[in-house]
Amino acid sequence: MSLAERQERDLACPIEFMRLTLTYDGPLPAANGKNPRRAEKNDIRRYIQPQIKEALQAHPALDNGERFKLWTDLEPSEQYSDHPNRFFVAYKIGSYGFLPLITRKHHMVCELDILIDLKSFSMRYGCP
Repeated sequence: MSLAERQERDLACPIEFMRLTLTYDGPLPAANGKNPRRAEKNDIRRYIQPQIKEALQAHPALDNGERFKLWTDLEPSEQYSDHPNRFFVAYKIGSYGFLPLITRKHHMVCELDILIDLKSFSMRYGCP
């Protein structure tokens, strides 16, 4: 079965399980209405982006990167067009491009578990 045939089949049967562990080692300052911490949030996005890209290029649920390679081989104007058989649904906001792993189009959902190493956190930031 070709990759194109698998993609069509997979759109009818979305991925049921994909587990990723993304790590971030750095400060997590609180945001509020006066200071939404946009720069800090963007720093965290930049920190984890290579980890997400690695998953796109190698995760077994994504045909070990074949789906991502098909997307990267497209012309830039085609990468952000909505094609019914395309697995990835990329979009732009301003000059920034986004390629989410989880989309409503494919009836996917995401669960997020956060683990904070309190011992390391308190030692690093001087908390009791």
